[in-house]
Amino acid sequence: MNGIQEVSGSIPLSSTRPGFLNRRPGFSFSPTLTKLLLISALLVCQLGCDNPEPPNEKPPSSPTEPVSFSDAGTEATPMVFSDGGWVPAPQSSSDAGPAPSTFELPSPCTEENTHAGEVTDLGEIHVDGGAPILCIDGNLQIKETSLRNLHAPHLVFVSGNVVLYENHVLDEFSFAQLTTVQGELYVGKNTNLKNFSMPQLQSTARFTLVNNENLETVDDLIQLSETQGVIIQNHVALTHIDLPALGWVKGTFYIYNNSILEHLNAPLFTQTDSTFELQSNPELPVASFPGLVHVGDYFLIKNNSLLTELDIPQLSHVGGDLVVTQNSSLPSCEVDDWVEELQNRNAVNGSVDVSDNNTDEECP
Repeated sequence: MNGIQEVSGSIPLSSTRPGFLNRRPGFSFSPTLTKLLLISALLVCQLGCDNPEPPNEKPPSSPTEPVSFSDAGTEATPMVFSDGGWVPAPQSSSDAGPAPSTFELPSPCTEENTHAGEVTDLGEIHVDGGAPILCIDGNLQIKETSLRNLHAPHLVFVSGNVVLYENHVLDEFSFAQLTTVQGELYVGKNTNLKNFSMPQLQSTARFTLVNNENLETVDDLIQLSETQGVIIQNHVALTHIDLPALGWVKGTFYIYNNSILEHLNAPLFTQTDSTFELQSNPELPVASFPGLVHVGDYFLIKNNSLLTELDIPQLSHVGGDLVVTQNSSLPSCEVDDWVEELQNRNAVNGSVDVSDNNTDEECP
């Protein structure tokens, strides 16, 4: 490991929630059928199909395009809730008994206020009697919408991914009551997007924000406290990132290539189980993480040309390499003193690289 490893910004192929596909209409494959499908696919490829490249473990220059999720929920067969989730309704017959009724999603989701399957247009989901949809048992994917404003004022829970991708007209979106996204929350390549609001969001499997060229602030995620990863990269208008409630990141914390970012606030951030990376943010003056204690893998602060101060006083564990390099305004002596304290506490379990910082600046 050389300290320049990066993370993927791609969308997962399916929901990250265990058992999610078992509740989706149309997903019931026997082993025999699966073998036949695989054999058929191989025969087709021998006739000239292109094999996809393996997943890229580094972030590309632009994010990997989200895959098109299955159109679950569009089947003509009537579906009902059962012990296994959504299954085809039993056909009328003399010996057919009542279908079991077990609902698996958390409160406030019920059979009456939940949409099962993928949603690509918020205007198309409704329930009888006009009651609002509170939950989506599937993915919410909005791509190339013609709307300038997108609002889902009643939505509380999504069991799959929330994807807003290549919406070039969209100015802003708001999910005012959304608290939980069990899959990934992915906002990418929305050319005109300037701001968004999710003030009640508490948890998501991963929060990925990439290539939204007019996005100015990330300041309305005031309840987000736990996630599998934070990835914010490739923004040319973004100036402020505020994550006031963020405490635990179970994967990577990755802030990369945001060309005019000047304010990054995460005062309660204490732990990332994977990597910490703050790289190529040329206008960021201070790296302040006063509560950060634990980094499970490598720690990297690199190529932030206006960075003059490190404020990470409580760091006591770095599971891999520690790299603070190529920050041309950051006093080398300040870095050296900080690293010496870490080494005295045996806090770093890998190698240390603190080269190419500012050696001209004198320290007291």
